[in-house]
Amino acid sequence: APGYNDTGSIVARMDPANGYRGWDLWYEQGNFATHFVHRWPENAFKVKTKQRVAKKGEWQHVWLTYDGSGKPEGVQIYIDGRRVDVEIASGSEVTASIRTEVPLTVGQRHRGDHFLGGGIQDLRIYPRVLKAAEVRGLARAREWRQTFAQPVAEWDKDTRADLFEYFLVTTSSTYE
Repeated sequence: APGYNDTGSIVARMDPANGYRGWDLWYEQGNFATHFVHRWPENAFKVKTKQRVAKKGEWQHVWLTYDGSGKPEGVQIYIDGRRVDVEIASGSEVTASIRTEVPLTVGQRHRGDHFLGGGIQDLRIYPRVLKAAEVRGLARAREWRQTFAQPVAEWDKDTRADLFEYFLVTTSSTYE
């Protein structure tokens, strides 16, 4: 992650010529944030992590989910597979489409707002909201590969519980 005083867009699909319509995942002085915009600022919202969760000099798995409700309460941010507390930084809801024709950009929102001082690897976009166990599984995939190489009797209690929940979420049609 970059230093705490940096800001910039990690990934975005946002049109500055059309009221900033679109969305982004944004880094802001140790916090991660997102904007969902039909027209900024009157038909938009921004949600950010409550705490400065970025760790300087360390890779972090950052995941954003949004349920499409038009409300900031539909946003969740996960760091290294664990949901973190978020707060509404501005706005209250989006009552019209955030769809835009501008291309997706990585490492910047438009000609400005570059993501400096950090790296981006393995960007994924899913057409649905992932459940918490799925996000945790993606964040811990490398660790779990090492776990699978050990006898089950040697797995720690927390890893065992996480793997069981992941199994239920991804394979059972009745588990919620």
